[in-house]
Amino acid sequence: MKRSLSLTAFAAVVTIINLLCYDLPFFRFACEKAELNFWPKTFLMATLVIVLFALTFMLTYLLMLASKRVGRAIIALLQVLNAIGVYFVTTYRVILDESMLSNVFNTRYSEAAGFLNWWFLGFVVLFGILPSAFVLLCPIKDEPRNRKKTGIICGSSLLLSLVLLLMNLNQTLWIGRYDTELGGLIMPWSYIVNSLRIASHHRDKNVEEIRLPDGEIIDTTKTAVVLVIGESARKANFQLYGYRRPTNPKLSQRSDLHVLQANACATYTTAGVRAILEPKDKGPLHEILPNYAYRMGVDVEWRTMNWGEPPLHIGDHYLDRRALQQLYPASSPHRPIAQGEVKSEKLRVKSSPNRPIASSPNRPIATSPHRPNKDNPYDELLLRGLRERIEQSDRQKVLIVLHTSTSHGPVYSEKYPKAFEVFSPVIDNVEQADKDLTRLVNAYDNSIVYTDHLLNSLIDTLASITTRRTAMLFISDHGESLGENRLFMHGVPMSMAPEVQYEIPFLVWLSPGFGELRSNLPDVIDQHYTFHSVLHLLSIQSPAYNADRDIFQPQNP
Repeated sequence: MKRSLSLTAFAAVVTIINLLCYDLPFFRFACEKAELNFWPKTFLMATLVIVLFALTFMLTYLLMLASKRVGRAIIALLQVLNAIGVYFVTTYRVILDESMLSNVFNTRYSEAAGFLNWWFLGFVVLFGILPSAFVLLCPIKDEPRNRKKTGIICGSSLLLSLVLLLMNLNQTLWIGRYDTELGGLIMPWSYIVNSLRIASHHRDKNVEEIRLPDGEIIDTTKTAVVLVIGESARKANFQLYGYRRPTNPKLSQRSDLHVLQANACATYTTAGVRAILEPKDKGPLHEILPNYAYRMGVDVEWRTMNWGEPPLHIGDHYLDRRALQQLYPASSPHRPIAQGEVKSEKLRVKSSPNRPIASSPNRPIATSPHRPNKDNPYDELLLRGLRERIEQSDRQKVLIVLHTSTSHGPVYSEKYPKAFEVFSPVIDNVEQADKDLTRLVNAYDNSIVYTDHLLNSLIDTLASITTRRTAMLFISDHGESLGENRLFMHGVPMSMAPEVQYEIPFLVWLSPGFGELRSNLPDVIDQHYTFHSVLHLLSIQSPAYNADRDIFQPQNP
């Protein structure tokens, strides 16, 4: 006969499992960041252990007391999720704060699949499945509900926690300094609380956006601006910024390219993209550049191989990966599909002539086979039919945004065609970097070589347009860690992020019809300069425009 545990003993065992399997990263971080002498640090760490034990024990006991069946199911599910969370925290040195959870919810299966491997599955089985099996199968004694016992357990847990926290009141400033990081490491509260925050923000997206003050286009000069939003492109690995490797073999030969020093406003995609598209830090409900330009009468199109952009209100001019493949199929890459041929949930294609589309004057744009996968084309798809799209616009002003995914991890080697594997050998996943960091850097650098090719092809295409003056701006959403201080990828809070995660490239090309850059630019600019600079290029006069954040010379009155 199996020995049954009392409800109290069961809650204690589950709490110990939680502390040992899921909260060690929290304690490690606290120990590293607590700048105290031995005994004060020991007392602080003991306080954290006791408080977490007391509160977790109390909540587990109450959950099981309410319903053993439901309680078992919830605890077992949380243990599996905890194991997944701890795996990413320990492997990638990330913190499960709101920004990181936002990245998770904005990650598609094609990207998430890159994290799946045998080590991951083994970790989840050992630290998630096995503990959850114990929770689901462990026999528990049937006990009558005892209000007095419940009151004692809850009261003593809360009182003990309160007393210990008050005894550490002198650590208030320390806790306030690292509250985001500490909260992002406590399982399961890190992802539960931050998921609820994201859900609240997602609900806010359905609220009508707060519009910027109206502006007007003040000239009739035909203009086309292409804004390229890079993905995970860090300045440190661009030859244009002094990197020792030739990662920009084409752009480095151009004398008409402006190279600016810039920092990202965040280290994750959703916030970085929003910062590029807004005049200043205004919050998620305010109007962004494409929506504003479209409302002012600009012909706006958004082409994306990525995700995480703010809500777009630009009519039918949103082309995602699937829509681009339908509009410009690989079997006929230079001919747009006629009206009515494309059926997509996110795109209703307007009529378009069927004559061939010219691309780069050097060679036609087409995808190259690397690891052949027609469902996962490379970013060159963004350039298909671009010149024709611009030349056929019936508006004086055209703004096209290209949202790339070229340097997105964890599998950098899948982001570029085989022809661009200049540096070798490479590894297939960030998780293999501990074995050979050089191979990871090789794969990442190859993605920058491919970015160089894309941008050079785009500039050639824009330069070949004679009916409009044209411009290109390239700016990354954030940087990337490649093993420095044992950090990988991105998403570290800005308060503690390394420079490589926020120092980004900002490149500008202008056709002869435009003016010049300002001579008195700050040494380092941020992503918000993009909004005001694009308004300048599109000749939009607006109260939202700030000349101090415009990289170009002031317009003539």
